[in-house]
Amino acid sequence: QSELEVRRIMHLQDIANQLPDAFTDTKMVTKSHIPAANAPARIEMPHERAKADDTRESKTRLKRGRPIGSKDKNPRKRKEVEKHDDPKITESILGETSHEPDENIELPESEENLEIS
Repeated sequence: QSELEVRRIMHLQDIANQLPDAFTDTKMVTKSHIPAANAPARIEMPHERAKADDTRESKTRLKRGRPIGSKDKNPRKRKEVEKHDDPKITESILGETSHEPDENIELPESEENLEIS
């Protein structure tokens, strides 16, 4: 009687070892500190030649339901580039950056530092 039960248990263990690991609960499985060991096994899919050729070529950009060759009714406005060579701007900048001391600036009369209390 006990030998028969042992044989059944051994047989069930052999069957369980042959089953794929997909049925195990992944929450209860101890994970490795190596991320590559935790990755699931990869299954190689046969490559289809037609799909590979399509992905290599760049596709023409679709215009959201409009024909590809059509013109836009309201084309996008471009930002106007400011002209840096404007003579009025350069004159005002030169006037502001003169290194000559102004007469209106008041200089301190004494060079002593007054202590603030």
